[in-house]
Amino acid sequence: GMMYTCQVLTPEPTLVPIPAPTPRPTPAPTPAPESSSTPTTAAPNTPATPWWVLAGIIVGVAGSLACIVLAVRQSEHKGDKGKVGMQDERHFRAEEGNLESPQSPMGSRRAATPSGMGLETPKSADDTSAGAYAPSQHRHTVVPPSRWGVTLDQLDALLREVEKRYPDVDPTVYTVVNEIIKPMTEKAGCSYALMLNPNGVDAENFVTHAWGEGFKAFVRELCQANISGGLWVCFVANPQTWEPSELGALLGKNPYMSPFYIALTEATRVVVVRNSNVNMYTRLWCVFELWSAGEKNKLVKVVGPNPRSINPEETGYNATCSNKCDTIMLRQAIAARGAKERVNMYVGSVIFAA
Repeated sequence: GMMYTCQVLTPEPTLVPIPAPTPRPTPAPTPAPESSSTPTTAAPNTPATPWWVLAGIIVGVAGSLACIVLAVRQSEHKGDKGKVGMQDERHFRAEEGNLESPQSPMGSRRAATPSGMGLETPKSADDTSAGAYAPSQHRHTVVPPSRWGVTLDQLDALLREVEKRYPDVDPTVYTVVNEIIKPMTEKAGCSYALMLNPNGVDAENFVTHAWGEGFKAFVRELCQANISGGLWVCFVANPQTWEPSELGALLGKNPYMSPFYIALTEATRVVVVRNSNVNMYTRLWCVFELWSAGEKNKLVKVVGPNPRSINPEETGYNATCSNKCDTIMLRQAIAARGAKERVNMYVGSVIFAA
């Protein structure tokens, strides 16, 4: 009987607390492997992060470059491309009756000029070759202002077109610009001169005149002047279809850095075309141009008649612009380099030239 009792104790091993280890619900083991796998996953992700950052930087740089390119193109379209750092709103004001910057071949008469201004004997005229028709909105920033010229033949061709449209009257430059030049250059997006001459024409002759003159009389005076070389005439040199803000960016605010002044400085001579309609020296832009010619010791030719009456109180340094800001700007520009008396001396020498 005793032996039986001993064998019964054998089943103790059934206490197998194996179920205890079975607590596979042991969340501890599960987290442990997860934590170990996490580092393993983190390691591969680490290199990926820099690439995303790099990609973001590349995209940002590309976007910035695109904005810069767009800005440059818009500015170029404005003549901001216009760029070339030129400055003057003068011609935009031309349409408003404020313009009178000049540029063209001249006349045959001589002007008695003060010191600093020379006179030239007329020379025989030659033709200057012109380029083919190749309009471009950006041409004004590629071709220097001194080459925004036309040949005398090209100006004469424009005269013939005006005579066809206005057989019985002599329209002013204002009318010709609005009715003929603007429609002709609208699509080209540049000036009449650069539309005809894509590479430009050296403007040896800078012409100063008033837009209130008769266009036919103006061109005929130039044709009879027996001159040679290209002509710089404001209404064909500057783009006439641009918005005021665009043209303002091209011409700028400093008259001594404007296309007008640059062209005048590089021209061989300055031609003054007077007219019987208006006294051009009641226009301050015309006064500034003559003043600049004297200061640069340019040869000056004077052609055309004077109007019947001239009011000294509105002439010379007392002249004005349609835009008050231009009047202030030009008077300051003149005062910074000279005196009122010298300006009036230059003007008087041209008004009373034989």
